[in-house]
Amino acid sequence: MLTLLLGTLSAHADAVPPPPEDCPAGAVGQTNHDGPYCTPTTCDGTCDDGKTCRSVGLCVISEERPCGGMTTPGETCTYTHVEALATCDEQSDCTAGGECVIEDRCVASGGCGCSTGASPAAALVLGVLPLALASRRRSRAEA
Repeated sequence: MLTLLLGTLSAHADAVPPPPEDCPAGAVGQTNHDGPYCTPTTCDGTCDDGKTCRSVGLCVISEERPCGGMTTPGETCTYTHVEALATCDEQSDCTAGGECVIEDRCVASGGCGCSTGASPAAALVLGVLPLALASRRRSRAEA
């Protein structure tokens, strides 16, 4: 019984939230210990899951972040985090940040590759809100 209880506790301690399901066209949901995010796709003319390879612009941020978890003492560990914030046609469309990168990407067949109607600011808020709620739940659980 104690083993079952300890196993359950350790599983919750290492849980990550699910990936987002509302990524802009040309991006897919990912998740890790930093939280859920949308990562841009690229294609070379073919896509899986009934998607089509099309030229689509995405506001993309790319930044170096420190690795989490256990690292070797004295060594620096970083990784490149790449995230798609919204669709764009030109740089001025990226009001929430990032660089407008237009590449061939996998999008839903029949999809135009256009924005979902949400402003980039709304997309940013919707991306941060789940992180804040998860942090609040975690704080309550630890109390």
